Amino acid sequence: MRLGFTLLLTALFSFALSAQDGINDASPFPADFVILSPDDIGGVYDYGTQAGDPEWGIRLDEDVQGELAWGFNNNDSLGCNTGGEITTDLTGKIGFIRRGGCSFVDKVLNCQQAGAIGVVIVNHFDNADDTETSVFGMSSGDTLISDSVTIPAVFVSRGTGRLLQEAIDAGEFTEVLFDVKSFFGAAVAWSYQTPLDNFAEYPYNVTYVNQSDTDSVEVTITAVVTDPNGTDVATYSVLDTVAPLESALIVMDEGDFYQPTETGLHTITFTHDQADETIVTGFNVTDFTYGADAVNSTDDLISVGPSQEQYNEGGGFYQGGSLIVTAEDAETAVGTYISFGLTNPQDFFDPFTGGEDFEVFVYQGLFSSGAAASFDDLTLITGGTYTIQPDDAPNDILFVELEEPAVLDPDETYYVSIRKTAGLGSGLPPSFVASSGVDYTNFLTDDGTQSFIATPLQLDAFFTGWASQTVWTRLHLDGFDPTDFMLPSDTRDIQFLDASQVVIAPNPVQEQLNVTLELNSAVSEALVRILDINGRVVGQYSYEQVTNAPIQIDVNSLQSGTYFLSVATPEGYRMKKFIKQ
Repeated sequence: MRLGFTLLLTALFSFALSAQDGINDASPFPADFVILSPDDIGGVYDYGTQAGDPEWGIRLDEDVQGELAWGFNNNDSLGCNTGGEITTDLTGKIGFIRRGGCSFVDKVLNCQQAGAIGVVIVNHFDNADDTETSVFGMSSGDTLISDSVTIPAVFVSRGTGRLLQEAIDAGEFTEVLFDVKSFFGAAVAWSYQTPLDNFAEYPYNVTYVNQSDTDSVEVTITAVVTDPNGTDVATYSVLDTVAPLESALIVMDEGDFYQPTETGLHTITFTHDQADETIVTGFNVTDFTYGADAVNSTDDLISVGPSQEQYNEGGGFYQGGSLIVTAEDAETAVGTYISFGLTNPQDFFDPFTGGEDFEVFVYQGLFSSGAAASFDDLTLITGGTYTIQPDDAPNDILFVELEEPAVLDPDETYYVSIRKTAGLGSGLPPSFVASSGVDYTNFLTDDGTQSFIATPLQLDAFFTGWASQTVWTRLHLDGFDPTDFMLPSDTRDIQFLDASQVVIAPNPVQEQLNVTLELNSAVSEALVRILDINGRVVGQYSYEQVTNAPIQIDVNSLQSGTYFLSVATPEGYRMKKFIKQ
């Protein structure tokens, strides 16, 4: 069949992977709640925010970042007036407060008066109907003081709150971010890891927010594709009009898709012409492997999985998966192995009863677009079982040979999946090897009846995945040898220079562009290229024995407009945008 799809514009499932609604709920600017540190709990988490009528709190239109600190008064950490003023000095910090005892407005206002720049309120255990992941909008109630609140606030689940509390109480520096999005969610492939011979066409897309409350904006989005050798091989641009205070998912024109010709890490750099904002994303072209995760080295590993309470609420059941889309003109492929990793494998091994089983599957099909979507919507193709061994170590990659090979036809959709049930085992929840920072856009089929869900997840309900975190669940094709596999400490072919290491001035420029490279040491060569808005190379310059001295480039001959300057050195690569007047 020829795959047809449209954008999935409605939230059919929980845990959408892109930024959620704004802070407060009347804000047109999507925002993420992000834990920045400590690293082991870093990531994007679900939240509720200031809501209801009357509206209260600011409509957050810029990032707020700070250390998270308990807001204690003389009695407790509820932040209520009955305990007196908050005694913790919250100046420049984000207050951490427990739910209960008084209105949300009282809590936030008391933190504000203690100097806080924002507030995180964590759910309590008083309501038996609340789950580990329950979040709510925080109504102001009919209060006369709601207009006095001028700082943002979010409401987090018990599960998220427990992570934060444990970090703070252990004395770890805990930092959070209210991350307001105006340009985000760039998606460039059906699967981050995809075999070269089966790379299916994908509609590059990114979300742009018009922050003006009065004027529509015509925005040009540009995507530059860089191959594993650091060469810019394709540039695509699209013009779209976005209404005031609107968020638009902007998709490149049909046919604007780069077909890789070699294996390795490809990067795509998205920019737009309304501000100096850049998103760098990519995909890894492999010989034999499909996978949604972006683990290219041990440095990329993170851990994700259900909490004990969430696992229990789902009846001791976990099943997750990753979407595979085969290319229309590909040959039939055959899958032979599935791999995954655990950060807690020894929780599932008992010296007396042995190891517990993890089941893996390959399905064909798509999910129903109704609210009752489940893995039962799919057709089971094959599967296998992995039994935990006594020497399985945290972060080991575990391989399962399929009972029958998985035959993958061209122009079809499949899911590779892993399932764990508590059964008679330990009853502990699995924690999986995963990566962060990969965005996928969920699509509907043309008739609206089925959904391309990139990272489906079944616990106590059906979700579209862990927000911003992607579990390693890979399918390996015939020809892959697991005995030859090793995950190096660093396999990236392209290292990126920090934005601060490439400085261009003046910008806008009229005659001479000064390029300063803040390198760690002198390098043997540097290749500098200028590309126009359509990706054509209009200037190329090669330098030897490059130090931190400025490079001067005459741009008099360039017509007025937007250009990109790319710099490739042995230390790394960076692209910058500039305006020629």
